[in-house]
Amino acid sequence: MTYSEALAERIRHQLVGRTSMDEKKMFGGLGFFLNGNMCVGVWKESLVARVGPKQYDQALQEPFVSEFDITERAMSGWVLVAQGTTIG
Repeated sequence: MTYSEALAERIRHQLVGRTSMDEKKMFGGLGFFLNGNMCVGVWKESLVARVGPKQYDQALQEPFVSEFDITERAMSGWVLVAQGTTIG
């Protein structure tokens, strides 16, 4: 399965005008990088977001949010936001 180009376009729209932004295809998805560090991405139909360790537990309490775990090893500080939510 490929990633949602529609979601990727929504992210691009939100990031327009930012300097030092780059995007790269990776792991079957798309990552958006700020100053060389991934900050957000698209995996299948979901948004991948870096929330950091301090906000991680709180973010997991939100509707449609789960651990970012595509390899059976969750990445702490990163969440997966499923369809059904609004960004921007």
